[in-house]
Amino acid sequence: MVVDVGRVESLTSGLVALADAVVLVCRAGVDSLAHVLAFREALPAWDQRRVVLAVVGPCPYRVAEVGAAVGVERVVVLPWAPRSAAVLSGAAVPRRLRGSGWRPSALASAAARLAELLAEAGIRSEDLVGSGR
Repeated sequence: MVVDVGRVESLTSGLVALADAVVLVCRAGVDSLAHVLAFREALPAWDQRRVVLAVVGPCPYRVAEVGAAVGVERVVVLPWAPRSAAVLSGAAVPRRLRGSGWRPSALASAAARLAELLAEAGIRSEDLVGSGR
């Protein structure tokens, strides 16, 4: 089951503490990364083995540098790609269809990497998408 708790606050921190995996989503700026660090320090049962940090948008820092700064081993950078997101969610149609030579978008490739990181944290894909629950 996937639950979007929005901002983690006192009302949602208990739910986050009980989660099998946590995907923290933030922008690449220093302010957003500082919020991740504050969250990490505020969560009493912090277990970085079950946490993935998804940084959205252009990131001026290396993935390893971000992870070391905020204390998260698993970090993925997702491109800011509203058009690709709309196509992947079914809200828009691709501009052109290709019968062959299909290439995944940067967003789809980054999403695949996120799925790999979740698998490393012990989360199966069927627990995330199409589980029928």
